[in-house]
Amino acid sequence: MKKVLIALLLASAVPAYAVPIKVAEAPFNDLALTVMAIETAKTYLLVNIYDLSSKEIAAALIERINAGVHVEVLEEGQPVGGIGPAGREIQAQLARAMAKAAGHDDHLYIMTSHTQLLGKRRFHYDHAKYIVADGENLLIGSENYSPTGNPVPGSVGNRGWEVFIHDADTTMQFQQMFRSDADLSKGDIIDITLAAKDGSTMPAVDSTGFDRLKMIARTLPIFEAAAVHPIIAPNNSLKGLLALLDGARKSIDIQQMTLDSSWGPGAKSPLVLSLLAAARRGVQVRALLNDESTFDHDGIPAKRKNVETLKILMEFAKNERLPLEVRIANVKAMGVDYIHNKGALVDGGLTLVSSINWDQNAVMNNREAGMLIESSDIFSHYESLFEHDWAVSAQQ
Repeated sequence: MKKVLIALLLASAVPAYAVPIKVAEAPFNDLALTVMAIETAKTYLLVNIYDLSSKEIAAALIERINAGVHVEVLEEGQPVGGIGPAGREIQAQLARAMAKAAGHDDHLYIMTSHTQLLGKRRFHYDHAKYIVADGENLLIGSENYSPTGNPVPGSVGNRGWEVFIHDADTTMQFQQMFRSDADLSKGDIIDITLAAKDGSTMPAVDSTGFDRLKMIARTLPIFEAAAVHPIIAPNNSLKGLLALLDGARKSIDIQQMTLDSSWGPGAKSPLVLSLLAAARRGVQVRALLNDESTFDHDGIPAKRKNVETLKILMEFAKNERLPLEVRIANVKAMGVDYIHNKGALVDGGLTLVSSINWDQNAVMNNREAGMLIESSDIFSHYESLFEHDWAVSAQQ
């Protein structure tokens, strides 16, 4: 394990103290953790998100704005399929609240190619999902701040993982990244707060259900990690992911929305090749991949990238008698809409919580954010969830 961590050569120094981390997962309780993370902020919040369409999360942000907390949000302006009506309404509500806030120094930034400066986008998508609270606490995960990524408890949503980390050094790295990514001078950021009218009505906060979310948040387990290591796309994501897989000695379990076997014209994914190499050296490899039929739309089937990857890897496993197995998730048996997770579990003590899909665009071209966590307790927490999803997905 130590060799893996040394090989990563990530930007942050490994803390010499235990890092407290609260854990959650979609669709059960990540909304409670997200709202809790927002409410911890007493001075400022920095939010970077691909999709902000959850009215509960929007209400929590507006409540903090109205309470005098400085809030800045950076959102992807050109997501796949565009920003829907709910997302547009939330943008308008946030902008109005920010425009009415004392000092008018709150901001809602949109990353887009449609700016007056006509700057080239630095990232294909701003696909990261993290919140910085007061420079001390960091929320990071696989899920968007949407009704399916952060569903109301008791409703159906995606499978994903999310953690709340109390570590100032790590949090400040994300704060610096936010400042750089939200830089208006780069030509791919607009501040839509400026368009809000100062005379507009202060948005009302619908806090219905907040008491229930607070109760759930108090029950979420807290574990200690020996170290945490940011993995950031496109900065060090390929290097970090390969180091994690190449350093595995006993086991690799991955749960992925996308594991694409192709990596450009005629090239194979280095991540898929690394999984294969791990199995060849005796590492037990299991990959649970999303059922992409969940993305079929109006009779148009989605591309079956995961099925193709399954066929390739299982053919090698059969021919070479490798300790390697791939399954397409039975999302109905899992009780979820689909797997949106981008997680990995390695050697009994390493857990990757991340927004990074395992395809070329996410790893090489997007802004993505992940965290590699060194903790046997956190590993065990998510491994038990993986084992459930793996077992029920044998029932096809």
